Amino acid sequence: MMKKIRKEWAENEAPFYRWLLAAILGIALGYCNGFLLGFLTRLAVGALTASGNMPYLAAEQDLLVTMASFVGVFIGLWVGLRLLCRTSLRAFLFGRDRKVNVKVTLITGALYLAGLGVSMLFVLPKLRLDPHPAGLVLLNLVFCLLLVWIQTTTEEILFRGFFLRAICKNEIPPMRKGLLIAVGTGLLFMAGHLANPEVTTMSGIGIVITASTYFFSGFFMFLADLLAGGLEAGVIMHWVNNFFCFVFLRNVVTALETPTILVDGSDDKLGLVSLFSVLIAFLGPIVYLTIRRIKQQPARVLTQEERLPVHEEEAGS
Repeated sequence: MMKKIRKEWAENEAPFYRWLLAAILGIALGYCNGFLLGFLTRLAVGALTASGNMPYLAAEQDLLVTMASFVGVFIGLWVGLRLLCRTSLRAFLFGRDRKVNVKVTLITGALYLAGLGVSMLFVLPKLRLDPHPAGLVLLNLVFCLLLVWIQTTTEEILFRGFFLRAICKNEIPPMRKGLLIAVGTGLLFMAGHLANPEVTTMSGIGIVITASTYFFSGFFMFLADLLAGGLEAGVIMHWVNNFFCFVFLRNVVTALETPTILVDGSDDKLGLVSLFSVLIAFLGPIVYLTIRRIKQQPARVLTQEERLPVHEEEAGS
């Protein structure tokens, strides 16, 4: 019985107002859950590290609390989708009756990672080793492998998922409408990150440039989701980006300080460097997904009127 109900839910297309209510309910429940789970995690880490037996956990406290908060938001969004849109999380993320192309998803993530690697050339002279014990870096790697996907998936649901499912129905809209929606998701994503220290510590035009990196990230991730037909493209690129920043390379000023391998000690030109890095990182995935989408378009079949002159010409010869 439950399997049949879940199948019906996954195949149901909810009206727009239900998607909107699901988003509001999910955010409300999510932030309540997130605050509670984050608070409990902070207490637990504090109790475990008070004795001095687990010193590494103290350095990971911010990461664990942040990820616990995102677990709460993730649960809230899942409840909102279930109650109001009657859709499964898989159907919401990837589309109804659609199989995720794992190969395409991995290629998209690999191209994005390659773009991040190329963008490191901008800050190569400023890179230095992060002075943390190898054991702490390894522990951070494990935590990020286990937890970062929850954060990135939650943000993709919030900032792009509802647009893709409620407005676009997982289909590419007309060019003007698609660009307007992409701009809207970019602005929303930027607004959600304006309080980050890498933005607030800048001054003058630096604030605009650094904030614009989040706008273009949201803009291009939505375009990638449209081209892929689901949220997997945005999820994999978002995960690669955050995993890269949390484990491999971070700036001296960042929203979430984790024990990374390298630290970027760039000066106040970081805003412009970050903007170039975003554009370079997204270039490969967007080109790849666009070419793939064009190749998938069915060849146009000639109409009878278009074929008729050819037949007449053949008959005359």
